[in-house]
Amino acid sequence: MGASAYTKERLEEAARGARNLSEALERLGVDPTSSTRHYIRGRMKKLGVDTSHFEREGVKWTRAILEQAVAASTNMCEVLRRLEVDVVGGQHTHISRRIKAYGIDTSHFQVPRRGGDARPRRTAEAVLVELRDTQARRVPSDRLKQALLAQGLEECCALCGIEAVWRGKPLPL
Repeated sequence: MGASAYTKERLEEAARGARNLSEALERLGVDPTSSTRHYIRGRMKKLGVDTSHFEREGVKWTRAILEQAVAASTNMCEVLRRLEVDVVGGQHTHISRRIKAYGIDTSHFQVPRRGGDARPRRTAEAVLVELRDTQARRVPSDRLKQALLAQGLEECCALCGIEAVWRGKPLPL
């Protein structure tokens, strides 16, 4: 059996500056889609050629793309918008994991603030209304209690005068 044309030195030189196996093959003058691909990959592994820096092929979100988007953003949603990806769904999780796997620094990220379109809190007067409609939704007891306290009522039963705590537990409204 003759000596292979793909020596360790030649394979190391091709792999050194390549981002992935296809680039290394092109540097060797081999068609990346040919059957020789499998042979050369096996030869690199057998000879101990360092390919740890190779990125997975077909990866849409490369380190360079993500680093640029992260550097220009202040939170993860902004990163997704810069990448023109929907902010909802599995893309958020996928891209967050890619950023973490690449070890890209996100320490400059800030907690996103709620937008200016947030509804104002309902006043006590708006909460404490009698709803005659049978289809109306019940106001949760914690909101009722907050509204009553805001009106200046004391935290005790109006009928018997018992305090807000009975037998060591808070009384429900």
